[in-house]
Amino acid sequence: MNNGTRSRSRPEYIPGHIPDPCYIRILDTTLRDGEQAPGAAMTAEQKLRIARQLAKLGVDVIEAGFPSASQEDFNAVKMIAEEVGKKCNDDEYVPVIVVICRCNEKDIRTAWEAVKEAKRPRLMPFIATSPIHMESDREFLYEIFGDVIKAGATTLGVGDTVGITMPLEFGKLIADIKANTPGIENAIISAHCHNDLGHATANTIEAARAGARQLEVTINGIGERAGNAAFEEVEEFSGMHLQPHKAIVGDNAFLHESGIHQDGLLKHRGTYEILSPEDIGYERSSGANMVLGKLREDEIESVFRNFKAMAEKTKRVTDVDLKALVSDKVSDVEPIWKLGGLQVTCGTLNFSTSVKLVSIDSSTHVACSVGKGPVDSAYKAVDLIVKEGVKVVEYSLNTVTEGTDAIATVHVVVRKENMNSHKSTLTENIIYPTFSGIGKGVDVVVSSVEAYLTALNKMLHFKE
Repeated sequence: MNNGTRSRSRPEYIPGHIPDPCYIRILDTTLRDGEQAPGAAMTAEQKLRIARQLAKLGVDVIEAGFPSASQEDFNAVKMIAEEVGKKCNDDEYVPVIVVICRCNEKDIRTAWEAVKEAKRPRLMPFIATSPIHMESDREFLYEIFGDVIKAGATTLGVGDTVGITMPLEFGKLIADIKANTPGIENAIISAHCHNDLGHATANTIEAARAGARQLEVTINGIGERAGNAAFEEVEEFSGMHLQPHKAIVGDNAFLHESGIHQDGLLKHRGTYEILSPEDIGYERSSGANMVLGKLREDEIESVFRNFKAMAEKTKRVTDVDLKALVSDKVSDVEPIWKLGGLQVTCGTLNFSTSVKLVSIDSSTHVACSVGKGPVDSAYKAVDLIVKEGVKVVEYSLNTVTEGTDAIATVHVVVRKENMNSHKSTLTENIIYPTFSGIGKGVDVVVSSVEAYLTALNKMLHFKE
């Protein structure tokens, strides 16, 4: 990756040399070190999908795993090497696929068998040189690096394995290695930093400033203990949820509360945004997607009062919340459908729910459906009765008390969905309004259905 302009092309890949002195290779180790984070284990198929995304992002080197660790790891690496390691990107570049192995013949042979089908395979043997693992000093480190370069090594990995080094210290270490290692002009220094003291990213940047030309990172900084230097992007497969204030990818990264900031952003986004959210895959909210309907002056004032009350309680009001506030005011009328009762069957074999609804004319309607869970099956049963195309845009569940008898509050936002399989040119670009509903009670399924019906009734009244 490039620390200059985006138009600068990727230099030709040469294992131990980068023709462009300003170019820095990015090695992503999410699939190996990142998976060592507690709770972040991934299947072989998930690893393959992440590797595909890393290739799309333009990662120079993908560390695919540790083939000797298990048969599952071996299979995952082999899949990645045979697919991602052979497929060219738009600029005709194929990422390097690298795997780690211990310095013994069995590990090295296993690693090679897993990665050899890649167009640019690489092995990364590792050996300890730290004072804890063996008595050593800087001179010994220079000697070791010099010897492995003579033996054919093209990249030297320097790790702050326990994340204890300060940025200036790590930068000096890289500079000393570059100045004192025999044959260093024939190899690339790679930095691998952990985040135990919160310095991983800072140490990695200092390493680059001192001469490292390959930086080892993980998606969202996940990894052993406190993690690694962060590359950013996804959390779905790792299961490691992001704090809202996390830089770049957190929910709050592109939210602005100050009125002065909001005014500046409306005039020019660059006033208070150092990069565009679209650059990292976010969809920017657009006023064109807000459907307000026909509101009277008193209704507008009511919506604004509710908006201020919500802002005081939650400190953050999203586009979905604004749409819900408007839909609440537009559809404050008698419900068309009410819940008459429901029965849930749970177990390891399937989930089914029977729902009885009472219509506005007091007639009763019953339907049963199966689904991925009791809430999903209940919603499907409601849909069988109502016979309207509905899409759940948002579903959230919170408890306001403690214990097994806690009161659950369910918030649902829905939107009309076109039920026709063949959409016409006129209908496929229609932006339908959203409608919200809230349900409260000790029974989560009942509360969920109540919330769904509230939102659904609003949608039906709006349609009429």
